[in-house]
Amino acid sequence: AADFVMTRCVHDDCLPMNAHDHTITFDFRYLNDASMFSSNGLCGKQKATAERNSTELSKMIDHGRDELLHHRLVIALLAFKWARLNRLYYIHLLAYTLFLAVFTSFMLLTDAPYLFKNETITNMKEICVILDNANEKAYRHHVLFPKYATMIFCVINLIAEILQFIRDGLLYLNLENLLEVAIYVLTLLTIVDSNMCMMRTGLREDWQWNCGTLGLFLAWNNLLLFVRRGPVFGIFVIMFVSVSLTFVKFICVFSPFLIAFALSFHALLTNQNAFKNMQNSLIKTFVMTIGEVDLGDIHFIFQHLFERYSSTEPDKQVHYEFLTYLLFIIFLALMCIVMMNLLVGLAVDDIKAVQRKATLKRQEMRVELLLAMESTLSRFGQLTAMPARYDYRPNRRETNVDMVFHQGYCNYQKTTKDLDVKPEDESVDFAEIEKAVKSIRVQNLEIAKLLNKVVDRLNMDSGAYRRTSASRSKRSARNAPLAIASTSGMPQLDLSAGLATEEGPQLPSDLAEAPAPTIERLNVDEDYDQEPVLFSA
Repeated sequence: AADFVMTRCVHDDCLPMNAHDHTITFDFRYLNDASMFSSNGLCGKQKATAERNSTELSKMIDHGRDELLHHRLVIALLAFKWARLNRLYYIHLLAYTLFLAVFTSFMLLTDAPYLFKNETITNMKEICVILDNANEKAYRHHVLFPKYATMIFCVINLIAEILQFIRDGLLYLNLENLLEVAIYVLTLLTIVDSNMCMMRTGLREDWQWNCGTLGLFLAWNNLLLFVRRGPVFGIFVIMFVSVSLTFVKFICVFSPFLIAFALSFHALLTNQNAFKNMQNSLIKTFVMTIGEVDLGDIHFIFQHLFERYSSTEPDKQVHYEFLTYLLFIIFLALMCIVMMNLLVGLAVDDIKAVQRKATLKRQEMRVELLLAMESTLSRFGQLTAMPARYDYRPNRRETNVDMVFHQGYCNYQKTTKDLDVKPEDESVDFAEIEKAVKSIRVQNLEIAKLLNKVVDRLNMDSGAYRRTSASRSKRSARNAPLAIASTSGMPQLDLSAGLATEEGPQLPSDLAEAPAPTIERLNVDEDYDQEPVLFSA
């Protein structure tokens, strides 16, 4: 029903596609809240975030209506919204990129605090006093601009996040918003000077440098969230996230193997630096799992297989060579070959699954992005007027909105068509197909048996009818001369001989002797693995 209504909302004139005035009219009234349209056909002020997220587009995503998300009307609505709101997305992306650039510049231009420590002086306050007295700086030139620019960006964004929290309440608490708040707080803790000496020298405390390192890591990862919601590269971010989640699950399941080998190597090779403690053993075992065996550093490998204990150095001796070599060979077979190949196979399978749903994912991300931008505008009291109808003229693009709409609409349609015609051999379940074919063969066999019963009945009835007709014809032929003779005084027929004494009517030979025609039965083969019915030529 929804597909039928949406199809009725797309009106295409009868002009040729290449005609200059060819027009396609899209009616968007049923894809937005009715209360959002004013009397002049434009949407009024947007609702709050919770109400806005209950629109028809969000319902399509929640209920998995893929065919509706690929409908021409939905594609046109998303393309039109993007044509009007894409500047807001790019402005936001540009602002965050500038923040990332100045914060990164500050961290690169500032010297790490551990560079000023030595064996005698480790206290940062003492180091700061020494630098201040020597009129030395803990940063390079031009660090003041990125420092204060980063501070301004953090303050503005934190104020915006606070206003959003006041407006949305508990709906604000999601991973993306909390991540942004954490980034700006960590950045401020890194930038702000803890005392006047730190301000003059630019030296950072140890905890400040840790905050800056963590904030820089989160800030660059947060850039993926901006790209994920974009129109071009979002699907690649989805692939990366999917493969990462698969890797985490995989490691959690197979972590007992990793711990088992790490403990074994630590117990057998404690004299070697790589396995001296449990932390090093875990890290070294994990690195060896991905193929970095590093034969030069692990001294129990093959260079000592034929010259065991030739070295007297304690950290190069192998005390239990048989068990050590046995465990190492098992480790190579299980962890380096089997487990890594399995992980690669799972990753490839996840990517193929994401590619098969690329268009749907892209549509979902576009819907979420547009709803978020409309919510942002409504948060600041801006009007986002949405026309109830839009006349799309493919051959007449007069405004910037028309050009962006045309580009987005054509790209969406092309992607949707490619998805519809693209074979998905990887997703074919051959077991299900074989089961369906066998079921069809069983049905055909039952139908063939039933048809053979019908044929047998028809042949039986046809033969009885022929025999009855022939006997009746014979009796009629025999009785006819008797009746004539009795009434007209003609000579009698010799019935015992079956011949008339005089010429009289006889039974036609083709009727008396011809066998009844029969219908051929179907040749039924009850072997389900072969064709159950063979039709004769």
